[in-house]
Amino acid sequence: MLRTAIFGYRRGNAFIFSFCLLLLWAHGFAAEAPQATHYDLRINIVPAEERMTGRAQTTISNTTGAALPEIHFLLYRLLSVEGAEDDHGAPLAYRQAVVGMSDEKNLQVNAVSVRLRRPLRPGDTTKITLKYGGVIFGYREVMPYVQDHIGEDYALLRQDALAYPIPAEPSLGSLMATTDTRFTYRMEVTVPSGMTVACGGVLLSTSTDGTTETFRFVSGVPTWRMDIAAAKFKVLKNGAGNLVGYVLREDEARAVNLPTEMERAIGFYSSRFGPSERAKGYTVIETPEGYGSQAGDGYITLAAEALRDPQGTYQIYHEIGHAWNARVAPELRRVRWFDEAFASYFEALAVREFKGQKAFDDLMLQYRNRFRHDVQQNARNASTAIAE
Repeated sequence: MLRTAIFGYRRGNAFIFSFCLLLLWAHGFAAEAPQATHYDLRINIVPAEERMTGRAQTTISNTTGAALPEIHFLLYRLLSVEGAEDDHGAPLAYRQAVVGMSDEKNLQVNAVSVRLRRPLRPGDTTKITLKYGGVIFGYREVMPYVQDHIGEDYALLRQDALAYPIPAEPSLGSLMATTDTRFTYRMEVTVPSGMTVACGGVLLSTSTDGTTETFRFVSGVPTWRMDIAAAKFKVLKNGAGNLVGYVLREDEARAVNLPTEMERAIGFYSSRFGPSERAKGYTVIETPEGYGSQAGDGYITLAAEALRDPQGTYQIYHEIGHAWNARVAPELRRVRWFDEAFASYFEALAVREFKGQKAFDDLMLQYRNRFRHDVQQNARNASTAIAE
């Protein structure tokens, strides 16, 4: 497990992993690298061959104070760039090499450098298209939950596995700094007929040629990551269609109330704290056991063991609760624990509302026991300010 980038906690039988965004590296790197502001992404998933091809046009803004003669990207170690183009479709020179991250040698990536025709001046933007392809087999040797791969039963392409080009240097600090940025996207994903593509964005349309199906999405809000799953999902929706669950067919029966749980959580929080613009819709995407649960903007990838756990709905309450987090000065919002404290509080209120006082008391006891355990593991947890 990546020492400082990942943390886990146990709820019932579910062991849930998430990115910890509170990394000191990120704060030192954010202003030193260009940022992606928009992606046009086309992906073709070929499960029978366990591979994919991609075409990513990335709009890059130079947010640094210097002109940039080249732009650096990170890709998964087994994905290779096959061509690079500028915003006019003209070829660009590039180089690529599989290297270990400078601050986490066991995390290997394909480091790609694209040479621009003229340096990108501070404040200017450009578009770079990378054509790439290959296979994905996760990062289990470093991050056990990143079991992303392309298979006939399930295909998962996440930011964690660098399934699309991310503008960053080959260092964990540089990569994690990108989590403080936001971009929009348009996405087109093609899969064999019979599979359904799930994404945290808004589904625009689908089409088929008889053997493959193509799903088109756009980002609902500016976001920091894209996550794509493909399987023979059962799609569950509420009446309005804005609350969606993509669940594995073997879990359809136990997940049948998922849209209802999402709907009543939003209704409860709205009644207590007022409506939130960030809670107009929500998507839950089930992942196989061991893949971890993670929250994006307006969606969550929920590991099967969490969905199958009686307390799995608590995680839904928690993630939807983030839509009501207090908005304060940016330097304080960057403290991830501030956000998590509010969401955990909202979660507990929802548990008391829907599950009863005993369930609430039990959850409070879990919180306390978790804190005691953390203090036993490291006494500094008892005396260090949250902001630190």
